[in-house]
Amino acid sequence: MIALVIDSEESRRKRVADALQEARFNVVEIEESGGVVDHIVGPPNLIIVMDEETRSVGGLKLVSGLRRLTNAPIIVMGSGRKDSLIEFIYQGADLYLERTVTIREFLARIH
Repeated sequence: MIALVIDSEESRRKRVADALQEARFNVVEIEESGGVVDHIVGPPNLIIVMDEETRSVGGLKLVSGLRRLTNAPIIVMGSGRKDSLIEFIYQGADLYLERTVTIREFLARIH
Protein backbone atom coordinates (compact mmCIF):
# COMPACT_ATOMS: atom_id res chain seq x y z
CA MET A 1 0.00 0.00 0.00
CA ILE A 2 1.16 3.52 -0.81
CA ALA A 3 0.80 6.33 1.72
CA LEU A 4 0.96 9.92 0.54
CA VAL A 5 1.96 12.19 3.46
CA ILE A 6 1.34 15.91 2.93
CA ASP A 7 2.62 18.35 5.55
CA SER A 8 4.66 21.54 5.24
CA GLU A 9 6.25 20.99 8.65
CA GLU A 10 9.08 18.50 8.23
CA SER A 11 9.14 17.12 11.79
CA ARG A 12 5.42 16.22 11.72
CA ARG A 13 5.71 14.80 8.22
CA LYS A 14 8.70 12.64 9.20
CA ARG A 15 6.95 11.35 12.35
CA VAL A 16 3.99 10.10 10.33
CA ALA A 17 6.11 8.85 7.42
CA ASP A 18 8.43 6.88 9.71
CA ALA A 19 5.50 5.20 11.45
CA LEU A 20 3.92 4.27 8.13
CA GLN A 21 7.20 2.88 6.81
CA GLU A 22 7.56 0.73 9.91
CA ALA A 23 4.03 -0.55 9.21
CA ARG A 24 5.22 -1.59 5.73
CA PHE A 25 3.68 1.22 3.71
CA ASN A 26 5.52 2.66 0.72
CA VAL A 27 5.62 6.33 1.70
CA VAL A 28 5.76 9.38 -0.53
CA GLU A 29 6.34 12.63 1.36
CA ILE A 30 5.16 15.94 -0.07
CA GLU A 31 5.92 19.28 1.55
CA GLU A 32 3.60 21.39 -0.57
CA SER A 33 0.17 20.52 -1.87
CA GLY A 34 1.08 21.54 -5.43
CA GLY A 35 2.63 18.16 -6.30
CA VAL A 36 -0.22 16.04 -5.01
CA VAL A 37 -2.05 15.37 -8.27
CA ASP A 38 0.98 13.66 -9.82
CA HIS A 39 0.89 11.06 -7.06
CA ILE A 40 -2.81 10.26 -6.80
CA VAL A 41 -3.53 9.44 -10.42
CA GLY A 42 -3.05 5.75 -10.91
CA PRO A 43 -2.28 3.78 -7.76
CA PRO A 44 -5.41 1.96 -6.54
CA ASN A 45 -3.85 1.07 -3.18
CA LEU A 46 -3.34 4.60 -1.88
CA ILE A 47 -4.10 6.39 1.37
CA ILE A 48 -3.60 10.11 1.87
CA VAL A 49 -2.47 11.53 5.22
CA MET A 50 -2.36 15.31 5.38
CA ASP A 51 -2.14 18.15 7.85
CA GLU A 52 -5.11 20.50 8.05
CA GLU A 53 -2.82 23.47 7.38
CA THR A 54 -1.24 23.57 3.94
CA ARG A 55 0.69 26.55 2.65
CA SER A 56 -0.15 26.83 -1.03
CA VAL A 57 -3.78 25.65 -0.85
CA GLY A 58 -6.05 25.71 2.17
CA GLY A 59 -6.62 22.34 3.81
CA LEU A 60 -10.37 22.30 3.21
CA LYS A 61 -9.90 23.20 -0.44
CA LEU A 62 -7.25 20.50 -0.82
CA VAL A 63 -9.48 17.80 0.71
CA SER A 64 -12.37 18.83 -1.52
CA GLY A 65 -10.16 18.72 -4.61
CA LEU A 66 -8.61 15.38 -3.67
CA ARG A 67 -12.04 13.87 -3.10
CA ARG A 68 -13.07 14.87 -6.61
CA LEU A 69 -10.00 13.09 -8.02
CA THR A 70 -9.84 9.91 -5.95
CA ASN A 71 -11.76 7.58 -3.68
CA ALA A 72 -8.60 6.88 -1.66
CA PRO A 73 -9.02 7.29 2.10
CA ILE A 74 -8.10 10.81 3.24
CA ILE A 75 -6.87 11.19 6.82
CA VAL A 76 -6.50 14.73 8.15
CA MET A 77 -4.37 15.50 11.18
CA GLY A 78 -5.05 18.77 12.94
CA SER A 79 -5.60 20.82 16.06
CA GLY A 80 -8.63 18.87 17.19
CA ARG A 81 -11.13 21.71 17.12
CA LYS A 82 -14.62 20.22 16.79
CA ASP A 83 -15.60 22.64 14.02
CA SER A 84 -12.49 21.64 12.02
CA LEU A 85 -13.36 17.97 12.35
CA ILE A 86 -16.88 18.58 11.04
CA GLU A 87 -15.74 20.81 8.17
CA PHE A 88 -13.13 18.32 6.97
CA ILE A 89 -15.55 15.40 7.10
CA TYR A 90 -18.10 17.42 5.10
CA GLN A 91 -15.44 18.22 2.49
CA GLY A 92 -14.60 14.53 2.01
CA ALA A 93 -12.09 13.46 4.64
CA ASP A 94 -12.60 9.93 5.92
CA LEU A 95 -10.94 10.48 9.28
CA TYR A 96 -9.79 13.46 11.35
CA LEU A 97 -7.21 12.91 14.10
CA GLU A 98 -5.57 15.30 16.51
CA ARG A 99 -1.88 15.86 15.84
CA THR A 100 -1.18 14.64 19.36
CA VAL A 101 -2.48 11.14 18.54
CA THR A 102 -0.04 8.41 19.52
CA ILE A 103 1.63 6.50 16.71
CA ARG A 104 0.11 3.30 18.05
CA GLU A 105 -3.44 4.71 17.87
CA PHE A 106 -2.77 6.27 14.47
CA LEU A 107 -1.66 2.94 13.00
CA ALA A 108 -4.57 1.10 14.61
CA ARG A 109 -7.05 3.50 13.02
CA ILE A 110 -5.66 3.19 9.49
CA HIS A 111 -5.37 -0.60 9.39
